[in-house]
Amino acid sequence: MWIGPAIGTPEYMNAILPPLFTKWMELGEMDRELLPLLECVSCMVPRFAMHIAMHAEGIYTQCLKILSIHLQLQQANDPKYDRDFVIVALDLVGGLGEALGKRAVDEMLEGLT
Repeated sequence: MWIGPAIGTPEYMNAILPPLFTKWMELGEMDRELLPLLECVSCMVPRFAMHIAMHAEGIYTQCLKILSIHLQLQQANDPKYDRDFVIVALDLVGGLGEALGKRAVDEMLEGLT
């Protein structure tokens, strides 16, 4: 079955996004099951920015948490360090910035300080 443009409607986005974000919160920052989930969200962000915007601050905050943990592991030469987490988190943050635009990102960052 081909869904096409219908997937961008609020009805579909409200059906897809909450379970993804719930699963994200259930997984730890070291759980490799998180990687495909983040890749999925990364693919959705550019196309569905309008629907994901309400979750942007949470996405950004969680990505920063992942980056912080893994960069600290790298600096400590900890064997638990996994660059895949850094790559996927940076990809998602970058996609979020591109999709929302500078003004929205600035407002989001301002709200975090």
